[in-house]
Amino acid sequence: MDDVEAGLERIRRLIHDGELADAETAANELLASHPEHGGLWCAKGECRRRLGDHAGCVEALEAASVRMELPAESQLRLAECYAAVGRNDVAVWLMRDVSSKHDCTSCLALKTAAALGRLGECDAALELCLDVRERFPDRAEAAFGVAYYMNRMGKAAEEVAPYLRSAHELDPDNTMYRVSLSLCLACLGRTHEAYRLVKDVDLRSVEWPHCLTRLMEIFASAGDQSRYLDCKARMRQLGDALTK
Repeated sequence: MDDVEAGLERIRRLIHDGELADAETAANELLASHPEHGGLWCAKGECRRRLGDHAGCVEALEAASVRMELPAESQLRLAECYAAVGRNDVAVWLMRDVSSKHDCTSCLALKTAAALGRLGECDAALELCLDVRERFPDRAEAAFGVAYYMNRMGKAAEEVAPYLRSAHELDPDNTMYRVSLSLCLACLGRTHEAYRLVKDVDLRSVEWPHCLTRLMEIFASAGDQSRYLDCKARMRQLGDALTK
């Protein structure tokens, strides 16, 4: 390993350890003598991003992009920073290309889908989740992502339910998946099945007031006053936490 690569490894360790000032200083020192090294520009960009300087991150990663093909993760970071500085058009264009990169993992593809969703690009987010679901059918996150973006696009509950069921079956301990499936089944009028799914769920892990409101409806329909009151208590608890 030559001196530059050794220096870059040290910079990456510093970034990992949160020593951002030292990492950026080291990157700048190496860039002074090796300005065409794309990896150093990527490292500098990551320092800027973690320090909250989105414009600085864009500048550094764009400098990297003319010197090397950006890794998939760096391209997503660049896109997110473009969004942060108000250039959603560029951000979406970059995000749509992330999954085509050879080093894009299923995890990174799902992160990209979430980033697209935050920008209102639900169709593209859904497409990515479907692609990951097809290639990795054992990924619960992909199945849930498909359901989530289908729901945001106004698809019928009948279409959404199979993906929620798949996510729950793949990861039965995930409260979000369990509750989401229950609420979807309730929408379909399958209230008894919906109740069975959530009658023993730990409400301390439910942090979404709108879900608690709908769970109260399910418990009321089942005549379970105790769980109904538990939901009300949990909502009060969440409200108290917000006012502190």
